[in-house]
Amino acid sequence: MHYDLIFCDDIRLEASGQHTLVGVYQEGVNAEEFPVIGKFSCWLRIHGLSKGKHKIDFSLSFPAPDGSPSGYEIEFEIIDGNLPSAVALGPLYVKVSEAKPIEAILIIDDNDPITIGKLGVSLAAQPQT
Repeated sequence: MHYDLIFCDDIRLEASGQHTLVGVYQEGVNAEEFPVIGKFSCWLRIHGLSKGKHKIDFSLSFPAPDGSPSGYEIEFEIIDGNLPSAVALGPLYVKVSEAKPIEAILIIDDNDPITIGKLGVSLAAQPQT
């Protein structure tokens, strides 16, 4: 199975059925201070999943602002297992408390969790006075 994951600010579903990704993160996030509340969306493309309905449990490694896990479960239907399928996930709000990567964790059909993407987090350089 192959996964592509893109972190971005927002994903819009167009009338044509296409997804528009807004604010794509190329390398990571620079926080002014910690903790910071971040809003992220993730675009996930899966290739190699068998035809039919699947349960997808998607989460990010930092908790939501209230301390609960940041993620959710969806049911995802694969029409043709020979073609990639995509899904927009989010928005997800997370409380980023330190400079370490945000990991995207995926569980399909109650199998073992796998990390399918990471977004770097660093403290922005402070101006010299």
